[in-house]
Amino acid sequence: MEQSDERASLISSRTQASCYGVIPVKEGAVLDTVEPVTLSWKDIRISVVQSGRLLLYGVSGFAKPGQVVALMGASGAGKTTLLNRFLARNLKGLEVEGSVLVNGNEIGRQITAISGYAQQEEMFIGTLTVREYLSIQAVLRTTLPKKQRESRVGAILSELGLTKCQHTRIGIVGVRKGISGGEARRLTFACEMLSNPALLFCDEPTTGLDSFMAENVVTVLSNLAKGGRTVVCTIHQPASQLFLMFDRVMLLASGRTAFFGTPKDCIKFFDDCGYPCPHNYNPADLLIHTLAIIPNEEEACRVRVNQICDAFQNG
Repeated sequence: MEQSDERASLISSRTQASCYGVIPVKEGAVLDTVEPVTLSWKDIRISVVQSGRLLLYGVSGFAKPGQVVALMGASGAGKTTLLNRFLARNLKGLEVEGSVLVNGNEIGRQITAISGYAQQEEMFIGTLTVREYLSIQAVLRTTLPKKQRESRVGAILSELGLTKCQHTRIGIVGVRKGISGGEARRLTFACEMLSNPALLFCDEPTTGLDSFMAENVVTVLSNLAKGGRTVVCTIHQPASQLFLMFDRVMLLASGRTAFFGTPKDCIKFFDDCGYPCPHNYNPADLLIHTLAIIPNEEEACRVRVNQICDAFQNG
């Protein structure tokens, strides 16, 4: 009975999604076949109901198929709040204004029918191998027949570079040695790919990884995007090479948009604003530092942040 209810719920979600100009991939379809999805957000304004404190001030932007868009900013800039708005989650106690659209049509919770959400920390079962864990997730997340399910698991392991470690136990930190941090992050993506989403959201996918593993993870996201998907991720302070790998960045500061565009245009914009990036210096470090609200210097920092945000808005 529960299985029937779950299947009915899945069919209902897919029907709703099709009303928004998105046709979810048919069961058994090849992994990289997805309907193109353009995500856009217009004048997103979010405040705390009880205090009236503004968390986001009229933020707008877009993410197209084939692109990886990074939401960047220091802690408290509004990255997670914006991501939660996209996913229509964790919004209790908040007043939300503005629109989130998929292919030009407003969408709410139905976005979950066409998207995957890779959280920063995944609760794995450390005693299982990578393939065993993904196979269990495939049973829970899809309604595919066994043969097609196994084929889907194999294709995802290959696409995300997990074939070599597929028979390695995931491991438990401090108890049992297992896969690397980068492999664990890719396994998180793999679980979300089981439903073959056209839209993938990732919460700080490179946090806690060394530069090599972080670059590898972003390369995986880029490859997923090249398959026709739209990828949006939050990121705190990427290394220089990593920063340039994103197709677009939305730079948030104190809930406002400080910049939205390509990484190279972002560097030029800050140069034009009087904050040039020194040679051999990580531009992401410069951006975050310039937009940071430093203790005991709050007033001067806020003036600088507002000047930069105003320059972008009026430019």
